[in-house]
Amino acid sequence: GAAATWLTGKTLGFGPEGLGAILGSTIEACGAIRGALAAAIPLVRPLDPTDTNILCFSLAEEGDALSLANARTAAVHLAIADSPDFSMSRTTLARDACPALIDAHVATYRGDVDADMFVLLRCVVMNPFWAEESVRARLIPELVAELQRLIARTRARVF
Repeated sequence: GAAATWLTGKTLGFGPEGLGAILGSTIEACGAIRGALAAAIPLVRPLDPTDTNILCFSLAEEGDALSLANARTAAVHLAIADSPDFSMSRTTLARDACPALIDAHVATYRGDVDADMFVLLRCVVMNPFWAEESVRARLIPELVAELQRLIARTRARVF
């Protein structure tokens, strides 16, 4: 609340050397996570643009219908809720609220828009320790492995 904001301003400052530097490092870390997930897991389809510390993505194979990508993404979201190591939330967008965004995203994997909603996994990178290379070098491979494991575990339920 207000007290936390006041204390942050007093201890870190809101300028580029204080909170701005922390936010900048989380945006950079988000880009590294995006790159690693997309490179290691072909199903990961990042939502463009990713220009903040929030990474949204769906899980789709080339040519998937949106309904299938939604089912796969929702199944992995349910599975990751049980993970003791990583947390992701879910965002659902209505087709009538942002048709151009959904069309553009589904076009990246040459899919068919056959659903009236769009399901995404959402990672909010808030921990400033992600800026440290040693932390990224340890955690990003763990995140990739966990997501790969959950995709494999939920694959049978989606088809």
